[in-house]
Amino acid sequence: MVARVLPDSSRKPARRLRPGIGLRRGTLLALLLLAASCGERAPETETEARDRLPDFAAARSVRERKQRFCDFLRPHIQAENARITAQRERLLRLQGAYQEQAALGVRDRRWIEKLAHRYDLPSFDPRQAESWQRLLRRVDVIPLPLAMMQAANESAWGTSRMAREGLALFGQWYYGDGPALTPRRRDPGQQHRVKAFATARDAVRSYMRNLNTHAAYRELRLMRQRQRLLGETLDSFRLAAGLVRYSARGNAYVREIRQMLRANARYIRSGESAAEKT
Repeated sequence: MVARVLPDSSRKPARRLRPGIGLRRGTLLALLLLAASCGERAPETETEARDRLPDFAAARSVRERKQRFCDFLRPHIQAENARITAQRERLLRLQGAYQEQAALGVRDRRWIEKLAHRYDLPSFDPRQAESWQRLLRRVDVIPLPLAMMQAANESAWGTSRMAREGLALFGQWYYGDGPALTPRRRDPGQQHRVKAFATARDAVRSYMRNLNTHAAYRELRLMRQRQRLLGETLDSFRLAAGLVRYSARGNAYVREIRQMLRANARYIRSGESAAEKT
């Protein structure tokens, strides 16, 4: 849970002491500690500023809130997609090299095995074409528009309690012992919590790993692979059909995400280069 820190101006100033009055050692120590706490804090680092969730609810209009939310989330999605793209490009290079030489170096073989493990595949056999295809289905990006609108939907454009307290931007259910928040309106008998994160980048990375590995989203991965094989640009609107199991609302959830993609294109694309429109 993210702790809220009161600004310095909200703290009461230390009381002035009249001249000539002696101080006990404990009182002096307390005053010194109080004075230190009222001094200037260390300046916020660039990383802290980037990961701190802005107060989107304070926006002057719905349009401003949406634009601020998209501008905040865009670099995190782009960074994670760039990381995945680098993995995918190396994997494709190694696939091509293996098809020519029928061999992999020890270092490359270990890298692929670690990658397969990271994407929840128990084994990888370079001799089998399906091993390559199965891994390539998983090592791929989530289009920026789709990721952004899911975050907007799940976090109420960054204003939900889960987002504000735990950077739970994608509403991922969680049954483990790690950091998580308990929904206030959880149905009786349900045991799930919502996974919390230390940074927005962690939330985006976990979300992408979820879509790229969980059995519930196999159809999304197959649709994405078909678009790749046809040489098409990844289509968020069509890929949304693979999210039918992301929410208990099923097809209604898919329709809602698609409606959001249509209605908010101006905020999604603002500040995005042509090369990033996938």
